[in-house]
Parts: sequence; C-alpha cells; structure tokens
Amino acid sequence: MKDFGIICAPDLVAHIQRDEQGLITCGMAMGDILAQNESLLVVAAPGEFKATPTVGAGAMRFLRDDDTDAFIAAVCSQLRGDGMAVVAVEYKNDELKIDASYES
Repeated sequence: MKDFGIICAPDLVAHIQRDEQGLITCGMAMGDILAQNESLLVVAAPGEFKATPTVGAGAMRFLRDDDTDAFIAAVCSQLRGDGMAVVAVEYKNDELKIDASYES
C-alpha cells in the first residue's frame, strides 16, 4: 500500500480544472496517506484484499477480547509488512495510538 491512496481519503483535495471542451485535465491532489494506510491495515481483515490475502489485522475479530496483546502484535506485524518502521503501538482507554512511518 505504500504510496497508494483511496479517493475517500480525508486529505484528498479536489481542484477540478477543465479544458475548452469541458474535459477534466487536472483535479486531484493527495496529501500524506500514512494515517489512511494505518487505518486500512488495522480495520481490514485478512482476505479483504484479493491481490494480497494476508494483509489486514482484522480489528473486528478482537472486539470481544480483553487481551489486547494479540491485537497489538497483529497491528505491528501488518505495519511492518507494509514497510513501516514501528516505534510504538498502544491501546488504552478505547483509543489506538500508532507511532510509525514509512522507512526511506
């Protein structure tokens, strides 16, 4: 997923420009997609991406589990698998905090 964005990204900015015939010549500007990719990797379940069926931590399957260690391990594994350097992943008070970035 590195360097790939989805159109529903919150940092997607539309500046549509058309030529004389009304055809779109320019229109989308994308910002940093790190947060979006982190979210996709956390929420997606394995098998949701046809081309890469092992991608996804599958957060939904951990909802009823009191032990967050397996969830954090799955998230770290997915982030690293996507090429991110993971500094910390923390889940407490119903909030997931991720400190990671793509390795240069």
